[in-house]
Amino acid sequence: MLIQVKIVLNIFLLGLFSCSISFSDTSYITENISFYNKSANIKIAGTLTYPKGKGPFPTVILIPGSGDTNRDGSDNMINRPFFEIANYLTANGMAVLRCDKRGVGESEGVLDFTTTLADLVSDIKASIDFLNNNPIVDKKHFGLIGHSYGGLVAAKVAEDLPSISFIVLLASPGIKQGNIVSQQLSDIPKIFGVSDKTTDKFQIIIDSTMILMSSKENSKIQTEKIEKMYERQIKQVTNNEIETMKKIGYVFQREAHLYSRMTMMPFWHEFYTLDPKTIYAQLKCPVLSVIGENDLQVRPSPNQEAIEMALKEGNNEKYTIMTMKGLNHLFQKSKSGSPIEYNRNLETMSKSFLDKIYNWIFKQPDT
Repeated sequence: MLIQVKIVLNIFLLGLFSCSISFSDTSYITENISFYNKSANIKIAGTLTYPKGKGPFPTVILIPGSGDTNRDGSDNMINRPFFEIANYLTANGMAVLRCDKRGVGESEGVLDFTTTLADLVSDIKASIDFLNNNPIVDKKHFGLIGHSYGGLVAAKVAEDLPSISFIVLLASPGIKQGNIVSQQLSDIPKIFGVSDKTTDKFQIIIDSTMILMSSKENSKIQTEKIEKMYERQIKQVTNNEIETMKKIGYVFQREAHLYSRMTMMPFWHEFYTLDPKTIYAQLKCPVLSVIGENDLQVRPSPNQEAIEMALKEGNNEKYTIMTMKGLNHLFQKSKSGSPIEYNRNLETMSKSFLDKIYNWIFKQPDT
C-alpha cells in the first residue's frame, strides 16, 4: 500500500439468523443478532435495539464510514458514536440496527482494497431483508443514517430501493474523495506542526492523480502516466517529510510502480473516480445532510453545496441542509475540529445534534 488515507484515531439477502436477547439498563431491549448476506456468502453480526411494548416502531439502520469500523461506529473503545445514536433514538421510541462492517468484529468477510461501494451496499440490503421479517419494524417509517462514507452507502441503497422512507447523511462527502483528501492535507497536518511547504508536495500527488484518473484514456495508459508522475513528484519529498506525514496517518512510500498499481485496485479506483453527486441526484426520498462547522475531515463547504446542487438537479425538494455550529466530524463540541480532540473530549456526541436528527426524522411522512 502506497498511500493510506486514514486519519489517526480513526480517522445484510434473507437468510438464517440468530439472536440473544437481554434487557438494557434503560427502557429498551437489546438483541445481539446475526444474519446472512447470501450474495456474498458471509454472516453479518450486529445489535438491534427497540423499545419495550408493542410495535411496530419507526426504524433506522446505522451505516459506518470508511475503515475498520465496528457496530458502535468506532475502531476503539473511547468514541462510540453509533452506540450513542442508537441509545438516544431507541430511548425515544425507535428501533435501531447497527452492525460490524464485513471483516470487522463478529462479521465475516474481508474488508480490503478490493472492497467496493457495491459490496457495502449489498451488506445493507441484506440487513434490510432481515428487518423486513421482524414485526417490530414499521416499514412505512424506515430510514438509513450513514456517517461519513457511510452516507454515500446509504444514498446508493436508497437510490436502488424506493421503499426507503428517508436518509440522514452525517458528515458525508458531496465531492470526490480525492478532493476531500486534498483539502484535508491543507487543514489537518498543520495542526500537528507540519509546514505548508511539506503538505503542498503531497497535495500535488493527490491532485495530479485525480486529473489523470479522470481522463478518458485506458487503464494501461493511466497507470503509466500515474507512475511517471509519482516518480517525478516523490523525488521532491525528503525521507523526513514522509516520516512526518506517516506519524499523523498519511502513508506515502517511494515505489512509483506500486502507487500506480494501487490506484487501479477497486477501492482506490472508485475512490478517485466516483462522483457522489451522480448518486444524490437520483434520490427521491427526504434527505437530511448534517455537517459540523468545525469538521476538518469533511468540510461543510464545498460538500454541502455539492449535495444540495445534486438534489436540486434531481428535482428532490424534500431535503434539509444543516451545518451545526462548533461541532467536529464526530459531532462533538470542538474548538478547532482537530482529530486530536476526538479522544480528549469527555462529551461525545452533542445533545443538540441528537435532538435535531431525532426531530427531523419524526417530521417525515410515512411511505
